Amino acid sequence: MITLNILSIMVDLLLAYFFVMFTLLSVRIFFSKDGLKDSEQRMYYTFGWYLVVTMLVLIFKHLVW
Repeated sequence: MITLNILSIMVDLLLAYFFVMFTLLSVRIFFSKDGLKDSEQRMYYTFGWYLVVTMLVLIFKHLVW
């Protein structure tokens, strides 16, 4: 039972980390004047998918546990 609580906290922290990173990237892109480079665009989309997957894991975690 303690392991499940630690895992739950780790998933919540992971979601918070990706949310903060995604928000910072969004703010940086919003204020950039010359658009995105290809590498920045790939990173932006990658963090977006990580955020979506982490939110799905969080929803699943709260439904099951």
